[in-house]
Amino acid sequence: MSLERDGQDATNDLSYMCLTALEHVKLPQPQLSAQISSRTPPKFLLRCCKVLRLGTGMPALFNSDIITLGMVNRGKSLQDARSGSVNGCVSPNCDGKDRMASSGYFNLAKCLELALNDGMERLTKKQVGPGTGDPAGFSSFDAAVEAFRKQVTHFVALKVEYDNIMRDIYATYCPVPFTSAVIDDCIDKGLDWHGGGARYKQAVISGVGVGTVADSLAGIKKHVFEYGTFTLAQLSRALDEDFTKDNLRRTAELARSLPGIEQIDLLPYHRLGEPKYANLSVDYPLHGAKAQPREAVERLKTILQDYGLRVRIGG
Repeated sequence: MSLERDGQDATNDLSYMCLTALEHVKLPQPQLSAQISSRTPPKFLLRCCKVLRLGTGMPALFNSDIITLGMVNRGKSLQDARSGSVNGCVSPNCDGKDRMASSGYFNLAKCLELALNDGMERLTKKQVGPGTGDPAGFSSFDAAVEAFRKQVTHFVALKVEYDNIMRDIYATYCPVPFTSAVIDDCIDKGLDWHGGGARYKQAVISGVGVGTVADSLAGIKKHVFEYGTFTLAQLSRALDEDFTKDNLRRTAELARSLPGIEQIDLLPYHRLGEPKYANLSVDYPLHGAKAQPREAVERLKTILQDYGLRVRIGG
């Protein structure tokens, strides 16, 4: 919290103590964030920057003025919005007044993959998304973006439907009376926190893969529709080939020709997430797929290094 309910700066001695504690322990958890507003003392902002130089990535800095405007735009009172904080990693909420709970992640990069294959999953060959057309027929970058937007819209609707079902189940079978007792308006309404008793019922969808989508769309815009380095049909074939050695060589040639490429990270497939699917009684889409041996990954690394590229295994 960087602002009081009346809009005055809320920085205090405890704010500095939290930074000093992080400076001493340098632990990755718990997450420490700092909200910075137009009324934050420059001294505190400078102190945050000095702690950030330690390399822990904390405190994460958030623009409190923008957060406040955003929450007001979502129907929250100005006073409640000012006194809000950041929940978890990046979710702004009104402390003691919100039903803020993420029910999972939303894979934006998968939506882009589907947009580049007419809604079909490449591995299983199943139609899991809406048909958005053969990418070879996209005549402009806007057409590619529109296909991506349609996939996102479709799966967001499914996610919202799923979330609503889960919240009803929790409210019925897993009520939280203690939490409800300390969240504003639950008692007045006579409703559990899961059942909509909180003053605000913030919907949370944790979209992941934003960087991957941004990089991919930027690459498509530049190299397909501006430079003509390759076509979307060629890109689709490369994805289908799963970057075989020949395709890897072409990728290395492209990377070497681009300015600003400092390093390439090879991310080998692993099966660490497979038990999670079994725990949820969900079919694992890559069942039977084997993790690549270290030697095979090292050979791929050597191919890239032969083109003068700096390569690292892992990310």
